[in-house]
Amino acid sequence: MKRYVIIRHGMNRANQERQEIKTLGTVLAETRDMAFEIAEARWSCYANQYFEVVEVSECATKTVNEAYHEDAMNAEVNQ
Repeated sequence: MKRYVIIRHGMNRANQERQEIKTLGTVLAETRDMAFEIAEARWSCYANQYFEVVEVSECATKTVNEAYHEDAMNAEVNQ
């Protein structure tokens, strides 16, 4: 299993009104394609948006830290 960072690109009033790019969090998956499928099930993505799925080892440290922060925030909300 590998950990992937999920980034959503594109603004939409329903889920991302003020940001062109938003780091959503991380997922564990065997492949990038599986990570993409998990992202589609977990987060919304409208016609003018798309997901970028990047292996943690290939991401900038700042982006990885943002992703882990989002994971922590989501864990608190889901308790």
